Amino acid sequence: MKKIKCCCGHIKNFRRKASLFKILWSFFSSVKVAIWLIALILLLASLGTILPQEDFVNSFPLEAFYRQKYGIFGVVFYNLGFTHIYSSFLFFSLLVLIFLSLVICSLDRFLPLYKALYKKKIPKSKDAIACQRIFLTIPLPSEKSYVNFLSVLKKRFYKLNLENDALEAYKGKISHLGPYITHLGLIIFLFFLMLRYLPNFYLDKFIWLKENELKRIPNTDYLVQNRRTFQEFYPGKNIVKKYETDVRLYLEENGILKQKVEQAILVNHPLKYKNMYIFQASFRYLFSKLVLKLQAKKRNFIRFLKIDLNKPLVKKVYDFKEVSVEILEYYPDFYLRENKPSSRSSYPLNPAFVLSIKDKKLNSKELCWFFVNTKFNLGNSNNKFLLSLTNFSLTNQTGLMIKINKRLPFLFVSGIIIFLGLILCFYFQYRRIWVLKDGNLLFLGAYTNKNWLGFEKELRKIFKLANLDC
Repeated sequence: MKKIKCCCGHIKNFRRKASLFKILWSFFSSVKVAIWLIALILLLASLGTILPQEDFVNSFPLEAFYRQKYGIFGVVFYNLGFTHIYSSFLFFSLLVLIFLSLVICSLDRFLPLYKALYKKKIPKSKDAIACQRIFLTIPLPSEKSYVNFLSVLKKRFYKLNLENDALEAYKGKISHLGPYITHLGLIIFLFFLMLRYLPNFYLDKFIWLKENELKRIPNTDYLVQNRRTFQEFYPGKNIVKKYETDVRLYLEENGILKQKVEQAILVNHPLKYKNMYIFQASFRYLFSKLVLKLQAKKRNFIRFLKIDLNKPLVKKVYDFKEVSVEILEYYPDFYLRENKPSSRSSYPLNPAFVLSIKDKKLNSKELCWFFVNTKFNLGNSNNKFLLSLTNFSLTNQTGLMIKINKRLPFLFVSGIIIFLGLILCFYFQYRRIWVLKDGNLLFLGAYTNKNWLGFEKELRKIFKLANLDC
């Protein structure tokens, strides 16, 4: 073990081998490490703002959405995981590391500060006082002048510690705690921020609900039902006046649904239940039923197919006397993915069908594509039968944003603590005066952590009120 004496006289012991705990403590107590961690998390947080996060994308599959809207950049962005950066393990790990760094930095610096402020002995030699930035030698006319000096210090709200002829006077000691109070607020903020990764503490989900549809709220025991949804227009104008949804909330207990609340919600007027908020966020129409006309090109033959889009359709057969029609494939929300038919979602927004039509008289089959909204030329011109849309019905679908955030009160409290710590840092000064009485002389040393000019003015005022020359 080596002993090294620093310039201030302290002996530092250095061991050749440090324990893992000390290595980790030294690493996380470094301000440079904290700055790098903050820089990394700011970089990741900023990357997450370039494109919409997955939680706010209502189109599926997600990769197709980013490909179609943002091209190659969107695909790369999605594959790198930046579309769910705030819920990623990397982001969570950085939050944990910053949390540990703040805790260790605060403890590493607060304990020595506490000892220096509250357990340090009053200096009783001239040399200990003379090293201060402000050092004065003041003639003392009489003992009464010294008593008057102490009285003025008390009136200026200084606290006095007397030991024989040595004096320590201080005020504003709490200003030294400003950074640590700010750190405490940040630690509380980060701790409750990390609770978003635990179930039942944080939820921010978007769900679609058709009328009379009942759906479970993700990661909870609650279910929400859309009793009715509609939009209202201004008279004589094609401008929406309001969107409204009648919502019923259930709680599942032991397999039994219990209704908790029913309320009509509008934009900016959500349903509130305990820590849950349900917002009216979107509205759209869905196809619910279709009526297709099947017509032969070269003979007088017409039949109608009634398709209920709310029921399973694949392998469904419509059997007539002359022909039979079978639905081979069904795409509720049709689009082309890498030149192959696919569906963005399970909702019938853009229905498309592949049908097999069998002519019983000629004992022949033919395939037919049918699109409700999309127009494609897929070679159906050679078919013997034509399909066309003659009628349809729509159903309303509401988009609900469901938010649960049990952390908000604690985050507000942490914000207040941070604010108080900043006030102490910027608007309060710690001022300390040491005085050593030696016969008819006073040796005075003074220190402050900020605003030296203001401190010097205060000292002159104290000397003037105590009738001391300096």
